[in-house]
Amino acid sequence: MLVNMQDKTAIGISDTFRQFIEALVEEVAINGEPFDAQKKWLRKYSEFEGVDYAALEKNLSDFFIALKDWKTLKSQSSQMAAKMLSRSCFLSDVVVDNLLQQHGDIDHLNQERLPLMIKNGAVVRCLNRSHKGSIVIPAVFEGKRITTIVKRAFSGCEGITSITIPDSVTVIGESAFAGCSELTSIKIPNSVTELNSGLFSNCSKLPSFVIPESVKKIGGGAFYGCSTLFSIVIPNSVTEIEPNAFGCSGLKSLIIPNSVVTLSLGFGNCTNLKSIVLPNTVKYIAPHCFSGCSSLTSINIPDSVVLIGKSAFKDCSSLVSITIPYSVKEIEECAFEGCKELTSITILNPATTISLGAFRGCPNFKSIKRPGKSDTVTNDSNQLYGISRGRQTDKPKTKTDLEGSYRINKGIIYGTEKLKGRVTLPSSINGETVIGIGNRAFEHNPELESVVIPDTVTSIGVSAFERCVGMKVAVMPMSVTTLNEAAFMSCKKLIRVDFSNQLQNIASRAFSGCSSLTEVDIPDSVRAIGKEAFLGCGLESVTLPDSVTLLDDKAFFDCKDLLSVSLSDRLVQIGGCVFGNCKNLRSLTIPNSVRILGKGILLGCTNLKDLAVGRKNYEILKKDFLPASTAVHLID
Repeated sequence: MLVNMQDKTAIGISDTFRQFIEALVEEVAINGEPFDAQKKWLRKYSEFEGVDYAALEKNLSDFFIALKDWKTLKSQSSQMAAKMLSRSCFLSDVVVDNLLQQHGDIDHLNQERLPLMIKNGAVVRCLNRSHKGSIVIPAVFEGKRITTIVKRAFSGCEGITSITIPDSVTVIGESAFAGCSELTSIKIPNSVTELNSGLFSNCSKLPSFVIPESVKKIGGGAFYGCSTLFSIVIPNSVTEIEPNAFGCSGLKSLIIPNSVVTLSLGFGNCTNLKSIVLPNTVKYIAPHCFSGCSSLTSINIPDSVVLIGKSAFKDCSSLVSITIPYSVKEIEECAFEGCKELTSITILNPATTISLGAFRGCPNFKSIKRPGKSDTVTNDSNQLYGISRGRQTDKPKTKTDLEGSYRINKGIIYGTEKLKGRVTLPSSINGETVIGIGNRAFEHNPELESVVIPDTVTSIGVSAFERCVGMKVAVMPMSVTTLNEAAFMSCKKLIRVDFSNQLQNIASRAFSGCSSLTEVDIPDSVRAIGKEAFLGCGLESVTLPDSVTLLDDKAFFDCKDLLSVSLSDRLVQIGGCVFGNCKNLRSLTIPNSVRILGKGILLGCTNLKDLAVGRKNYEILKKDFLPASTAVHLID
């Protein structure tokens, strides 16, 4: 609640005090909060404003009685009484008319307050993360239709078993139900057009799911980690499936609709997937699309496919034989690597190019059959490097513990030469699983544009991608829990980072100098943001989840385009110069949860117009640095 320390209105109270009273009335009359719980604040603000508290308290009590009478009796006299009393409570006619209308129409869900925070037609979050059982989201709340469930609204609510969503909802944000590990039943209404990234990630007990026919896109990691999901129906409305959409170890069969044109790396590590039906509309099978589908015994590739991407069927260890249709122009490197049971492959087009290492690690592979000829694979280099139009291609460099451009040491991957373009890092090298990216592993690769990290990786080392000045996109899998110092420092063209929702800390200087990075979605697993983590970034707005308790020194220093910041209500410590030189920062609220306040947190914030802060921290800021033009509002 805010107390404005500036001019009052002509009738003796400030605009902010009026807003406080209106908010109090709505909390009591609409949300069912007890009036007694609000009286402490009412007394304090009344004394500050010079208003007779006793008289105001009585008038409000009488007003609530009049509202109750109106709801019960619907009489003209009770309506008139409420309107008359409202004037002595400093309430506007608009607010009163809205209250009267809502009390006439809303049943308050049997007078039981929802365990949800709902604002302006959007479900913001579940107020009780330990809530057990079912949740029913109403179609209307406080007179407004519920249209949105914001990102991470129910994330980590491990006790929820079912959720009912009304048809009024059209948008469900990223990771809205991530980590709801007991969720077994949920139905998405036909009004929703997109299943956003991470929507049901790690909902480990969700057994089946029907995607409504309104959905056009399935976001990255939408069903990642749904280990018991054995059945899912994808409708013909879906045209796009993003990377890692399905990492469901329990999924046994899948039918892709005719509407899908490109298959991304969406089905990797579906270890129980035995059969899949591809439509004749698919043109590209993306890199790593079915890698790690170790139970897949056969697949019918339609004659619409022109390209089979890198590592598309890597480690499909149960695959015995396969026919490549005439339409396929190229089989990229490592496409069938590690298919240990693969004995033969039929290629209908003699001109199809087979890239290096396409069949590496296939010990039982005997022959490639093509019209007019059959290529016999012996134990020479052809078995390792692949065959191109019947001729052996150039051999790659031979080095110990090296696969292409990489080497591995105790599960940690390092680069051995400069990388270019879009890169997907391997999940294993020479049979050894990649579990981490080493310190300075890919530092200063100026032509590297994007990197996709495999879901075997749990840590990213110090300066792992520092000064990769051409990198634009970095995608972290859900497995990453540790992001070390300066990991992406000075990646000046970086515009997008997909964080793991298992990440606990963003280390010092992790993204320092990423001047093209305008937005970040910090997952609610993050507890601390290190020193200079986003120093000099192009961020325009920042929202910290409730999990964040520490903002270290200069975390957002010199973010000159930063306009707004929403801090966590559980934030405990703000380090020195955190927002220093953020010249475009307009407003800031420092929550009362903050117990440690560093020096110079607002140094150089010359355009800060509004600051809401508790009295204790305000006294600290006054002695340190506070822009002269800033209007201060005290909060309790």
